[in-house]
Amino acid sequence: MSEKLKISRKKLFDEIINEAPTKVAARYDISYQKLKAACVEHNIPIPPQSYYRDKRNGLDVTAPTLPDSEVNTIELDTIEHRENKTTAQLTNKANTLCILQILRDYSDCDRILTTSEIIEKMATLYGLHITRRTVYSCMAILIDMNFDVSLYEDNGKGYYLDSRELEQSEIRLLMDCVYSNTAVSARQSEQLIEKLQNFLPEYKRRRYKHLSIVGTKRKTPNKEVFLNIELLDEAITKKKKVEFEYTNYNLKKELVARRTKPYKVSPYAMVASNDGYYLFCCSEWYDNISIYRIDKIRKIRITDEKAKPKPTGFEPAKYTDESVLMYSSERVEARLRCDNSMLGDVIDKFGSNVKLYDNDDETFTAVVKGAFDGLKIWAVHYLDACEVVAPQELRDAVVEMIKKNKYGELNGSNYEKA
Repeated sequence: MSEKLKISRKKLFDEIINEAPTKVAARYDISYQKLKAACVEHNIPIPPQSYYRDKRNGLDVTAPTLPDSEVNTIELDTIEHRENKTTAQLTNKANTLCILQILRDYSDCDRILTTSEIIEKMATLYGLHITRRTVYSCMAILIDMNFDVSLYEDNGKGYYLDSRELEQSEIRLLMDCVYSNTAVSARQSEQLIEKLQNFLPEYKRRRYKHLSIVGTKRKTPNKEVFLNIELLDEAITKKKKVEFEYTNYNLKKELVARRTKPYKVSPYAMVASNDGYYLFCCSEWYDNISIYRIDKIRKIRITDEKAKPKPTGFEPAKYTDESVLMYSSERVEARLRCDNSMLGDVIDKFGSNVKLYDNDDETFTAVVKGAFDGLKIWAVHYLDACEVVAPQELRDAVVEMIKKNKYGELNGSNYEKA
């Protein structure tokens, strides 16, 4: 038979505010439906699902308040089949899951666990008292399930997990990517790092403070990036238009809306490039592709309007390769005359498929394709070692940009001859 659980009304409310009611119900061995009914009966508000989603994504949320009541303590019926959890009632499969977690958290080739240590940790961590025979049986099950467990017969010492879903070098690489990605807020970066570290044995879990210090200063203050990606992915799948607020920084380093009226676009794809995330879409009034930085998008909403069809021939990967500095202007083919010292920079930016021709004078010619505005900015950036040969319109645009520099007209310059 089930037992009665007595709990403070305020305590139950505080727990529901901090985590989803399904988790609260599971922790107390209570049916979710009974928990929900008790909350209704005793006027305990349960936040909507969006509250927990926003909280999980690191957004600021407003919790409901607990109304006054004459009742301070409530009673709930626990689930009968979960009454009196004992070792005898736990199946060998449950033991196996606990031992697997112990291997994940405490073992590797440098920290091999003996049978006695596993038995001790089962008692300490889970309150389970098992025998050596149980350990042997669970290890056999793990091997049958294709977990790479090194046995006493293999190493002469004990047991450890020889391979994992992610190895330490892979986790280090992913952690570096998270820290260096400016489109992810500092808080969300820390949360991701903690999750990644859970793939490592406990003694290897550490925070790379030197990376945190370097990366945090350039992190976006926008906490809606993950939510934006989630909603944009849903809109792209459902082929629906989205509305959002697009922002820019002001002198107080705050993100502020560019305009009062929201942007409305037909989303087609999202890409990661230049340490950020970008949305490829079409606006309401034009059929050409527009690019928006996802970390500058706020208050996104999926509309009921059907998205416009993709432009013919649009391929996100190809478009990304040709969107120099992520500009979405007209695509052109350009010929660049570059010093040989720039060879690595050209290949890094335009890829290994770029056409290169040796000029036999310590220079080479590169034939590249890209966005007109992006190529212009890139060529000016490498002004001392790169010259636009063609097309003439791009060459003229670079010259005009040089003329408009903030330093005024330079002595000895000859813009017309350029």
